[in-house]
Amino acid sequence: MLKASANGQSARIETAIGTLSCHTVKADAGEDVLLAIRPENISVRRERFDRENELEAMVEVVAFMGDCMECLMRVGGETLRAKLNPMDDITAQGSVYLHIPPQHCIVMPKVNSKSSVNGGNNGNVID
Repeated sequence: MLKASANGQSARIETAIGTLSCHTVKADAGEDVLLAIRPENISVRRERFDRENELEAMVEVVAFMGDCMECLMRVGGETLRAKLNPMDDITAQGSVYLHIPPQHCIVMPKVNSKSSVNGGNNGNVID
């Protein structure tokens, strides 16, 4: 469950993977919301970013897709998917850091009680 704490166009959102800063707010303070993150908007590397919205993760799966590399990573008991440069030095079972820029955290009102963490082939939706 997420709770929005908004001030104008930015908010801090409490999620199952940690508290994230978001710039796109489409919810009232205290409202249950969903947070959507496109896989190509997640940066991954072995060293810390030292920025807001930095999370530590464990890489579970790495798949070479030709023009990109797709990774499934465990963060706080949840799985996130990222699309990376195929030349990045990321391997399965490795510890990494993720950075999700606040402008790429899309907040929307929760419409129903159906819970989804992995949005299939389209992206990550955290409930």
